[in-house]
Amino acid sequence: MPPKIDVISTSDSEVAKTSSKGHAKLLRHASAKRVRVSDDEDEDRFLLFKNEIKEIVSSLKKRLDSLEKNISDINGKSDLIQNSNKEIEKSIELVSGQVLDVQKKIENLDDERKKMSAQIYTLEYKLENYERLSKKYCIEIRNAPKNTKETKSYLFHMINKLNVTLDLQNTGCTIQPRDVYRLPNKGNATSSTIVVELFTIVEKETLLRNVKIFSRNRSDQLNSGALGFKEPRTPIYISEHLTSHAKRLLHLARDFAKTEGYQFCWTSGGRVFLRKKENASHILIGLVEEYQCRVEVETSPEHGSMAFTSLWQS
Repeated sequence: MPPKIDVISTSDSEVAKTSSKGHAKLLRHASAKRVRVSDDEDEDRFLLFKNEIKEIVSSLKKRLDSLEKNISDINGKSDLIQNSNKEIEKSIELVSGQVLDVQKKIENLDDERKKMSAQIYTLEYKLENYERLSKKYCIEIRNAPKNTKETKSYLFHMINKLNVTLDLQNTGCTIQPRDVYRLPNKGNATSSTIVVELFTIVEKETLLRNVKIFSRNRSDQLNSGALGFKEPRTPIYISEHLTSHAKRLLHLARDFAKTEGYQFCWTSGGRVFLRKKENASHILIGLVEEYQCRVEVETSPEHGSMAFTSLWQS
């Protein structure tokens, strides 16, 4: 016989109460679980955000450290540059001072050069006058043939022949030279210049005047036959014995006369003269500096003088 089981009966209201209580417990448990899950997710997110912030801060810190290092290096280089600039400024100041000193020295040298140039020109002018005065009694016979056995007596004999050729006896002023000599030239030259030193200006002017008359009245040119030479006869030229400076000045004056239409160019007393046309006033040519590059003419109506002034080439 099976055992007897006691059955406890429950009313519907009690079952309902019991069911509602269980459902409430389940809701509370589920809600708590959801809260715990939400809190875990928030914590994970916070940790992730925190890690990201840490990484950003760490990266920024590295960048800042690198930037500080670069700034420190730049400051160091800047200090070096500033020191270098100071040294350069000192060097520039030193060089500027030296340049100023050099400029002052150059200015002083230029002043000294100008003074020396003026003194040299004055000395040249005095020397030119002295040389011209020493030659005021002299004439020269250019292109005179040479004799193999030429002596001083032979040179005097040549001048006596010239007296006869120019017919100086009829002028009452026969040339009696104080001295006669040849100027040195190349050894193989067959002719050279003879210088005749006379006693008076009158003798000199008379001889030069008769040379002009001889050339004007004869068809043949004055030649070596006037000095006693035989064939072959070569042209000779008789003129004042000028200084080297006056010769150069005469050459310039002749070129100027050709280009500017001056009809007359001549020398007298060792000086050079120009005349524009017949019956016009004569013009005296002044000194020429040796370093001139081209020639320009200045005229003075008051004194009737002309000076070739030196102009530097640009």
